Amino acid sequence: MTRHDGWNRNWRSCVVGYELAPLARGKGYMQEALCAAIDYGFDAMQINRIEARVHPQNHPSIRTLETLGFLREGYQRQAGYWCGAYHDLLQFALLRSGFQRR
Repeated sequence: MTRHDGWNRNWRSCVVGYELAPLARGKGYMQEALCAAIDYGFDAMQINRIEARVHPQNHPSIRTLETLGFLREGYQRQAGYWCGAYHDLLQFALLRSGFQRR
């Protein structure tokens, strides 16, 4: 099996992760960057499925994912760990067939 961090070549799927400095938030930079990464994944890498996990209280990130066509698939209990505590995460995914080019 060929797998590198969040990329599974055999399954043609990957996980996308991102973080943006507070001063740059709300300006559309992340949506623009994600569009470029998604285009590259679907075109050059022949990915069929892109997954993303987000904290349930991160409403701007959830809106960005939903705007790009990601659908919520589930709730992962204590799937993340930072700042000395476990955190729940929402699971989102985008399929090649569901992506609308911008």
